[in-house]
Amino acid sequence: MPGSANEGKDVIDLWLNEIDPTYLKILDIGVGKGVMSDLFKEHPNLSECSWTGVEIWEPYGTLEEFNLQSKYDELLIGDAREMEFEPERYDVAICGNVLEHMTKEEAEKLIKKLQKCCKYVIISLVVQVYIRSSEIDMGENPYEYHVKKDWTYETALESFEGVLDSKGGRRNAIFKLRGLE
Repeated sequence: MPGSANEGKDVIDLWLNEIDPTYLKILDIGVGKGVMSDLFKEHPNLSECSWTGVEIWEPYGTLEEFNLQSKYDELLIGDAREMEFEPERYDVAICGNVLEHMTKEEAEKLIKKLQKCCKYVIISLVVQVYIRSSEIDMGENPYEYHVKKDWTYETALESFEGVLDSKGGRRNAIFKLRGLE
């Protein structure tokens, strides 16, 4: 299931437009099938943005059906938790339904790392108890498993520094954080 729910995408769109989207350099963590790029790359205000995608599951990067090479200016295959990102290289990092696939400690560490290389970090996080009915839902991707299944809006607010804005939804919570100096 390399996609994500639509809940909150309208809020992300609004925030990206507030940041002066003309020439943004966007870092998309956990691209899956490229949902964020699909939603925003053709947006009139975001058409000149530079998109870098990070995907941990190598087969997604080579699947013709996902066509990620055409959706991203740069596609990095690897674990964002283990990657080093150049300070201040990106304007915005987007973690769309990614953090629930790691421990709370790993999520906090990743967000702090992203805040050092980006002016803003936008997080979309599943905030409902989510249990997959079977391994079929995950396909062959071992990274689809939800490690932390009990995020709440409140837990996320307490876990991440620099929250500028947030919206709690029924299934997802969306957070906009400032980069850390």
